[in-house]
Amino acid sequence: MKINRWQLNKKKLQTTPKDERALFILLGHAVNEINILNKTFYLSTMFENESEWVVQIHVSQNLVYARTLIGKLYEAWQLLKKGYFQTKLSEKYDAQLETTVVDALKQLKKYFGPKNLIADIRNGFSFHCSSRFDHKHKPPVL
Repeated sequence: MKINRWQLNKKKLQTTPKDERALFILLGHAVNEINILNKTFYLSTMFENESEWVVQIHVSQNLVYARTLIGKLYEAWQLLKKGYFQTKLSEKYDAQLETTVVDALKQLKKYFGPKNLIADIRNGFSFHCSSRFDHKHKPPVL
């Protein structure tokens, strides 16, 4: 695990343009939420030597964590897409980023560009509940 620690200079942060400052803070918040959910999801899978019905309960609970985590991943992508790419901040800052970061951003754009499983799960299961069961709609295969 790699841990990064950043010292924020309050005066410098205050001189950053308002939209950039808001994006920085919101992305930091999103990363924290994703990390917490990811760790909780991982830890909730740690059960052994349980009866079948207890295992089924754990699995059901884990699906709640998984759906929430997937929803948060989708929301973080939307934040990045709208706040970084659509505002053209990417054109301003991409040249200053490490190659690995630029490559990761390209991979994210490629994954989230077309129809993707994270969007399907987020829109169909994570944060939205259908008011009726539609027999024509097939849920994504996991």
